[in-house]
Amino acid sequence: MTVKPPVRVDLLSFRESGQFANRDIAYAEAEPTLLAFAAAAPTLEAFAKTISARRDQAVDRQALVEVVTTQYQTYKVTPPAALARLAESNTFTVVTAHQASLFLGPLYYVYKILSAVSLARQLNDRYPDTHVVPVFVLGAEDHDLEEIDHTFIESTRIHWDAQQNGATGAMQLDGISTALDEVAAALGDSYAAQQVVSILRKTYCADRSLGVATAAFVAELFVDYGVVVVNLNDRRFKQAFAQDIAREILGQESRALVEATQTELHAAGFAAQAYVREINFFYLQDGRRDRIERDTEGFRIVDTRLHFSEAEMCAEIEAHPERFSPNVVMRPLLQERCLPNLAYVGGGGELAYWLERRRQFAHFGLPFPILVRRDSAWWIEATAVRRLDKLGLRPADLLGDPDALLRRYVKHHHECDLNFATVSAQINGLLTDVSERAASVDPTLRQRPLATAAYVENRLADLETRLVRLLKRKHEREVTLIRSLAQDLVPNGGLQERRESFLPLYVRYGKAFFDVLLEHFDPLAMRLKVFTEVPAGSLPSRHAEG
Repeated sequence: MTVKPPVRVDLLSFRESGQFANRDIAYAEAEPTLLAFAAAAPTLEAFAKTISARRDQAVDRQALVEVVTTQYQTYKVTPPAALARLAESNTFTVVTAHQASLFLGPLYYVYKILSAVSLARQLNDRYPDTHVVPVFVLGAEDHDLEEIDHTFIESTRIHWDAQQNGATGAMQLDGISTALDEVAAALGDSYAAQQVVSILRKTYCADRSLGVATAAFVAELFVDYGVVVVNLNDRRFKQAFAQDIAREILGQESRALVEATQTELHAAGFAAQAYVREINFFYLQDGRRDRIERDTEGFRIVDTRLHFSEAEMCAEIEAHPERFSPNVVMRPLLQERCLPNLAYVGGGGELAYWLERRRQFAHFGLPFPILVRRDSAWWIEATAVRRLDKLGLRPADLLGDPDALLRRYVKHHHECDLNFATVSAQINGLLTDVSERAASVDPTLRQRPLATAAYVENRLADLETRLVRLLKRKHEREVTLIRSLAQDLVPNGGLQERRESFLPLYVRYGKAFFDVLLEHFDPLAMRLKVFTEVPAGSLPSRHAEG
């Protein structure tokens, strides 16, 4: 459980990997047209200015520590020492956040948290007069149940049949035992697996909500890394945000600001990420999270009979700010209002909507954090390494089109050259010459040889496809192995971090898995980190590609 696996770490640029959106690539390559929408480029040097700006921003630090301490009592986890330090004026945070996904969902969940840990450590080394705490903010108010009610352990899909509505973080864990039993079966009966399942059963209790269980699980897993877990869906946090709630609901101030930025981003070649409404808040009730809309007489709560005049809405916000739940447009402001934050660490999609917010932040009088793209990692286990070596392939070969890889593979392992491109070019050249000669006699004959060239080119392509199909049958064992490796390592054509759970690797290596990742994580160096386990008898090395 604690032995570090020997690994080789290769670095692939986002562009070279072929697995990232254009906006991700542009941010990683510091494209000026995109960085113009950020507070600053994500570099260690840039944080000096951000730290100075945050010193002047009032945050109720005492309330922050008190509320989070109370939350940890609910989790039944001892908080890290870093929590108490948040009361000090020279202590700041770097934040990452996510929904309350079942058993922490895909691998990138833990990658985000470890990226925040890595960034905090770098900042503490660079700015010794300050202290930076990694904070995980739980998105307990989301209601996209289909996004978070499952996780994948290798090929097994573990699903929690919640059958509830409203904010997912508030959902009670009725029926969770079935999902826990499925996890136990998928992880096996080793001692390490039993230990991990025991932690899950202790954390995901039927008498808890999904939000509390998720927060407790994160808190327990990462307490040794100084990670502080914060759930902003708390009355005292919402009280600090009450004026912003009122401004947004009564004045609908965000839509014009964000849409103006989206127009500028579109002109720079980047599509809008978030849909902005006139009012970017929901109204919370037991088991419900409903949109707020303005009408001629005040405000109505969509799909309910609730209605408020403007005066009644003001009174409701003042008396019960906890009933108002921000959507993706307002959630970043709640976070920055309550935390002494320097940076947000997120995935490409998250940074895309943060990049639409700078004008909005200025309007609401909040400093804009530095946006840091979380680490992306690809873990290749030793068994897969041995299979790839036997096939003469590198892990990166699997990142492209699998059919193109299979074509290259079977052609490479056939003694005769099956690439007819040269032959096709020669025939085209000859028939083009014939076309010119024919045209010199009669211009109407020019197209006949060219049509013949097109016909021959199509027939050669058909022949090549047929021959490759026959070779795939000849190399059926290798083809099957390549397809299996591709599905395991690049499930459905995407990075494993977007689908697979961290639990199997955690069962195998325990916290040593996190430690190895942290040794190589650096979210300021935006590359795909390829962790290749070194089979027994091999020597680990490190080199970079791209």
